[in-house]
Amino acid sequence: MRQYCLAKLEQEYESESGEPAGAVHRRHCIHFAGMVTGQDQTMNWRRESMSLFSADFGNLEAAWQWAIEHEELAAIQKMMVGLFFVAEMTGWCGVMLPYFGRAATVLRARWQQLGPKSPQRQETVVLFSFILYIEMVLLLHLGWLARLQVCLNEARTVLDAVADEDCWQEQDFMVRHATVFFDLALGNFAATQAAARKQLDYLVSNDFPCYPWRAEIGTRFWQMHVHHTLGVSAIPGRLRDGSIARPGSH
Repeated sequence: MRQYCLAKLEQEYESESGEPAGAVHRRHCIHFAGMVTGQDQTMNWRRESMSLFSADFGNLEAAWQWAIEHEELAAIQKMMVGLFFVAEMTGWCGVMLPYFGRAATVLRARWQQLGPKSPQRQETVVLFSFILYIEMVLLLHLGWLARLQVCLNEARTVLDAVADEDCWQEQDFMVRHATVFFDLALGNFAATQAAARKQLDYLVSNDFPCYPWRAEIGTRFWQMHVHHTLGVSAIPGRLRDGSIARPGSH
């Protein structure tokens, strides 16, 4: 019924205005993508953004779906951080995961179809790698480690395929970061320590802006996270060798 009503409204609008319905959808998509662009620092990590998402989530959902179906890469790039923000701030990780799964399916197929010399290949694969990273974070929050392993393997495959084409610092960072927390979630503390130390060395020697709208932070935010992970993953070994006391042992 909903699809019928939408189709009917589109037909009536097109007949009255002379503007194709597809053009209306595109303007709608561009408008709402512009409202949640990750480049706008006023729309990230602030209370106002959640108010927007609460009021206009239906519009954002429709805009996201249209962008995926029509492979509007610029709109997907603008909206993905905002939707990821919704998932993390509300705990809707399971609800939002399919949104990014659909985007990954489209971008995967697009990447595989484009030839190595295509000017759109780099844009597609960079966006695909970011979507895979978002999927990995949500899967980690949900504790779905088997699916996380599959996603991480694909991210490594993508990185290996493009590593010689350009400098892919952020993609390398994302794969390394997901590896650290995957090992930690599995309880592989020795592997976590090894991966985290490599990640820390990488972050210190490649101080690139992880957040484009907060370029001055560089990698320091993530260095802090890795130091924390090194501390947490060292606790089981220190408990075993007695260098720290078990809780309640005094």
